[in-house]
Amino acid sequence: MRHLLLLSVAACGNIAPTTPGHEPAPDASPPPVIDAPAADTAMPPPVDGATQVLDRSCAEVKARLATSTDGRYWIDPDLGGASYKPFEVWCGEMATATPHEYLELAHTSQASDSSPASNYSTYAMGAPHASWTCPCGVATTLYSKLRIDPVSLTVSGPAPFAVYTSSTDLACMQAHSGCPGITPYATAESCVTNYDASGRANVDLRDVPFHVAGTDTSMFKKNEDFNSAWGFTSAGAATIDTDRKIVGLTGGGDCGGFGAVTGLVLAQDL
Repeated sequence: MRHLLLLSVAACGNIAPTTPGHEPAPDASPPPVIDAPAADTAMPPPVDGATQVLDRSCAEVKARLATSTDGRYWIDPDLGGASYKPFEVWCGEMATATPHEYLELAHTSQASDSSPASNYSTYAMGAPHASWTCPCGVATTLYSKLRIDPVSLTVSGPAPFAVYTSSTDLACMQAHSGCPGITPYATAESCVTNYDASGRANVDLRDVPFHVAGTDTSMFKKNEDFNSAWGFTSAGAATIDTDRKIVGLTGGGDCGGFGAVTGLVLAQDL
């Protein structure tokens, strides 16, 4: 049985309700991968460190192979150095001048799930009050791939690989002003009342060669000062399993949130 470490934070602030970091919802939803490990690789995995890995980034893959094809490739940020082990990424936007690296998640929820289990973030919307005008229930965002910085190993959830569940009331959100866009990865948000924590989020890194780098709430950010654009009378908590592979998050406020809104730092498994 896994042992859970319970971490809790609650604080208040005096800034106007805002929801930064949101991107507009994607126009089309790619089919999700459901609890499936990555398929066959685009090149063989390394045998003795980095002897078969020749690129530090997707940009170097593109230049070396003269390819514009998105797909799975192996990279090593220090090419055989001691700081990183080679790992596989999805190289996206290879037809552009600035390809990007993505981490494929092995466990994701179905787009039709009303109660997703893995790699999701929610925004709970309360009744209209003050400047809040979006009474549309709960918006749930699912993630199948995450943008990963190959040097800092920070992951975030960009719109190309984020989709809403079918339970999200998009018609209502489109009919009201001030509704949120996609909820950032590893972030739980709400706009209900002071210190509300009805937002939910999950990080599930099982079957990928990474775990969360931190062990406590320093991994997450809940801004509450005058200079911040993040939340109002916010609250939040996190549970982290002993392998640091699974994190459960609650959070919210009026309006506010709790989580890794600026990105979640990972570490490679040994």
